[in-house]
Amino acid sequence: MKKRTSSLILLASLFLAQIPVLAEGPTDTSSQEETSSSSTSTEESSSSSTSQDSSSSSSSESQPSSSAKEEETKPKSEVDSAPAEPLSPKEKEDAAGIKKEDDEKDQDGGNFTVSVNHTTQSFIKLIAEDARTIGKEYKLYASVMIAQAILESGSGNSGLAQAPNYNLFGIKGAYEGSSVSMDTKEDDGSGKLHTVKAAFRKYPNVRASLTDYAKLLRTELYRGAWIENAATYQAATKALTGRYATDIHYDKKLNALIEAYDLTQYDKDTDKTLLERYPDGDYPDYDGKDYPGVENYKETSARYAFNRMSQLGGKLETNFAETTNWADSASKQGYTVNQEPKIGTVVAFQPKQEKAGSQGQVAIVEKLYPSGAILISEYGKFSEKLVSYRVIDSQAAKTLHYITPKSSKN
Repeated sequence: MKKRTSSLILLASLFLAQIPVLAEGPTDTSSQEETSSSSTSTEESSSSSTSQDSSSSSSSESQPSSSAKEEETKPKSEVDSAPAEPLSPKEKEDAAGIKKEDDEKDQDGGNFTVSVNHTTQSFIKLIAEDARTIGKEYKLYASVMIAQAILESGSGNSGLAQAPNYNLFGIKGAYEGSSVSMDTKEDDGSGKLHTVKAAFRKYPNVRASLTDYAKLLRTELYRGAWIENAATYQAATKALTGRYATDIHYDKKLNALIEAYDLTQYDKDTDKTLLERYPDGDYPDYDGKDYPGVENYKETSARYAFNRMSQLGGKLETNFAETTNWADSASKQGYTVNQEPKIGTVVAFQPKQEKAGSQGQVAIVEKLYPSGAILISEYGKFSEKLVSYRVIDSQAAKTLHYITPKSSKN
């Protein structure tokens, strides 16, 4: 009897060992799901082999169940598994506060309202200033960019949008070799969903995701959404419908978000300091010191330009006089002065040029973007005691004059 009992215990132990311990939660090798909230992209950009996982179709994101052979060909550092993500498309729209109006007159079912909520407001605060400057640089509506990020990520609640992935727009492919593999349910355009496995871009931070999105939208497929081709944000969202997403109401959902959260404010220049919002600047922060010779300048922007350039190791004369004469004075004294934007130069504005004051102004070129746009720092523009930053687009940048400082060692 004892021998038979021992055998039964052994068999029971072997059986129980096969049952997974669910209380421990998903592990690196377990199947995990994510649902995305926007409809899938119907076309790919001609210059990009990636597409978008859009917000009106649900997508299930999970760790790839690849064979041992496939695992050998994919370096572990390049392809990661996704975190668990319980959100359905409806839940993502709920997170953004989007609701369909119950209106008998609404025959096409395309009227939507938005209930403003704290989660979405916090998400907007996180990305808005980066969206503002990136939108200006790439000539895109920041309002549309933010609305898409809200809709595509469920106000940042999607596992794909959160750390360590930071993919706010569901863009597929790899970013600088990094991606995250997920199962995704995609809408075929008729409302039917099918599951496919896809790699989604994995970004180092939110700003990288926004910038990559902007580069994608500046491709030919989305030219209708460019500011120069879309007179209003409504025209831009209309151009994205059927291209970025198959959802026939995609533009109306974006428009509802833009109106409810007053996102058009980010299509305009800010009146606040952006000092802490440019961590990717090429120079250290302004030290606030007065350098010898600055006493010769009374005008605020001139004092700042002289001090900032002295801090960076550049030499400027103390007799350039009024800011409207800096370019002429510098040229006469042997400085290189031209209209070629260059980092580390003094940029001179004539009165009222690119929102300069009635007496003109000078500023410092802190960064030169690949597009030809420049990031400038200036003092006293919005407040007498604030250093502020703004982006000048590539076309406007070519109309300005730049003074190359001499080495302070000379």
